[in-house]
Amino acid sequence: MFTSGVLGALAARADVDPVAYAVTWRGRAEVGQLVPRRVRPARSPMAARPLRWAWMRWNRPPIEWWTDEIDVVHGTNFVVPPARDAGEVVTVHDLTPMRFPELAHAATLAYEPLIRRALARGAFVHTPSQFVAAEVVELFGVSADRVHAVAEGIPALPDVAADEQVAGGAPYVLTIGTVEPRKDHPLLVRAFDA
Repeated sequence: MFTSGVLGALAARADVDPVAYAVTWRGRAEVGQLVPRRVRPARSPMAARPLRWAWMRWNRPPIEWWTDEIDVVHGTNFVVPPARDAGEVVTVHDLTPMRFPELAHAATLAYEPLIRRALARGAFVHTPSQFVAAEVVELFGVSADRVHAVAEGIPALPDVAADEQVAGGAPYVLTIGTVEPRKDHPLLVRAFDA
């Protein structure tokens, strides 16, 4: 919802020409279908595993290989591609993978070196709260003026009648996220049943 909301807000501005990229090979066919009108998808797919491997070691390949020239690149989920000349912003939602690595999958554990490389390139950090912003400053030793807490608002939800029908009625809980120990979806389900 966060990324979709950001793209939708940017697409609504006449002074911004947004380009959407997704670091995914499996979801490559869906990217163009998921972006709002006026958002141009990157011109070719980006395979996550080899790109993350490269970006942990070098500042190549740059995002412009997929987007042409841009002013700013925003990595909305812990990973921001290196850029030739564009400013970089990386969203860090939480530091659970760094603080509690036993709760994360191996791919999630790669976030820390990717964030460190982005910071070394001069990236700014967006966090959803002041708490996470303070953690980023502490853990990464980055200047507080490069870390900005902006709450992740969500748009008004459409009529939920169809969702209630799928769920078998109200109340229900919808959770979106990676199924990994740090999210603890089974505990959420047990708590809801209690």
